[in-house]
Amino acid sequence: MTARGSRWAAALLGALAASAPVMAGADGPLPVAAEAPAETVRVELAGPAGAPSPLAMRVAPDTVAMGGTVWIALDFPPGSAAPRPEQITASGRDLLLEPADADAAPVLLSAAAGGRQRRLVSARMHALGPVRLAWQGSPGGPAAVAVVKPRLPADAGPAPLRRLVGLGWRWERLAALALLAALVLAVAARRGRRKQVGAADAALAPPAYLSAALALEELRALELPRKGEGRRFLDRLAGVGRVYLRNRFGLPAAEMTPAEIERKLRARGHAGEDAERWRDLLDACDARRYAPGQASAGDCDCLLAATVALMDVSRVPARFTPVPADLAVRGEMAWGRLRDLIWAHPNAAAPAGLAQGGRRV
Repeated sequence: MTARGSRWAAALLGALAASAPVMAGADGPLPVAAEAPAETVRVELAGPAGAPSPLAMRVAPDTVAMGGTVWIALDFPPGSAAPRPEQITASGRDLLLEPADADAAPVLLSAAAGGRQRRLVSARMHALGPVRLAWQGSPGGPAAVAVVKPRLPADAGPAPLRRLVGLGWRWERLAALALLAALVLAVAARRGRRKQVGAADAALAPPAYLSAALALEELRALELPRKGEGRRFLDRLAGVGRVYLRNRFGLPAAEMTPAEIERKLRARGHAGEDAERWRDLLDACDARRYAPGQASAGDCDCLLAATVALMDVSRVPARFTPVPADLAVRGEMAWGRLRDLIWAHPNAAAPAGLAQGGRRV
């Protein structure tokens, strides 16, 4: 055997010898390694800069469950600038300091002997196993050890599965609930349809010229211009015209100037000439009723005829719109009598000259 082979043989025999205790008893079980002891957690306490080191340190209780609270008593030299409890801090997250209530501290930590200054702090432990507490910057100083145990015993198994508890919704209840929901939806839909039908019926108002014809014939029968009340006549005539514009075109004409009415009519696609004529008519009524002196009967008749002529251009006869019988008969008869004014005043369709003080007959 060569020297190199001898070295390999010696190495093999040494390995076998070293493993002999483990491999002893080929038929017996292998030994189980003992559980390693828990590693000690080290936590350092510290105070503000310049704070003295404590002479003694105690912890109560010395054993606590995971997340439990312990009290730490720190005795500082007499007459030293001992830090306040809220100034003391801890390193790491294994120990969380909390505001301390000195009245709740254990009796064995409540007083210090020999004139020492005692500071009490409470803390929650968040590390399993032994926890060693020491003061920072004082390796040989006082220390204390607290043991943190798990909340459950080591042999505790998993909690048993609980049986799922139903909510008690049987099929009969579900069916009743579905029927109730369907009923509520049906009632809501029916009310919605009624509102829509009501809104549609409200939109189908009688033609505007029927009520305007009755109002104009009533105003004409008062003969206000012959009584010297031409201003009052023109004021009411302009009011009837604005009400007609509201009912026929949906304009808030009572709050609009003649120029604003013209712009709105043009914006809604109505003939520009008709919009201009409405503006001239209302301007003429305003000019004559606010001008010095009384408005003459001829001016009032001409403006009345101009109003009827403009309504005749834009009126929409009632063909498919339901109209009360009394309004239909009286309104059509009044409108037929008013239309004769248009033939009596052929220039009534252009009342702009009256706004300038002129007269058209």
